[in-house]
Amino acid sequence: MAADVEQKAARPHGELIRELLDSRIPKSEREHAAAREIERLRADAERYRWLRERMVAEEIVNKAYAVIALRVVGPIAKRPADPEYCGELDAVIDQARGGCGEWAALDAAKTDQQQAKGGQTNA
Repeated sequence: MAADVEQKAARPHGELIRELLDSRIPKSEREHAAAREIERLRADAERYRWLRERMVAEEIVNKAYAVIALRVVGPIAKRPADPEYCGELDAVIDQARGGCGEWAALDAAKTDQQQAKGGQTNA
């Protein structure tokens, strides 16, 4: 009886998946369920890939902030207060924040107020 059985080559996996996902090909209830499961797993894999890429990107940004803190902010603790150095630091921080210039404008206004108060007391 084994001699009467015709041997067939297995169809390639990719071809089977394509047929399961092709809406033009009629399917049994099990094949529909398999197609839905494949689509769900692919969506989960894509979501996982996106989350992993986002986590890597956030890790890179956090490391960059740490480097900025060590190289730029760290030396301040070792130096006495120097207005020029603090101004340079503010410029670097402002540039890291997107160069909006708001901090420099606020500092300039504060300096002007302090000078105005100092001028009144000296007069």
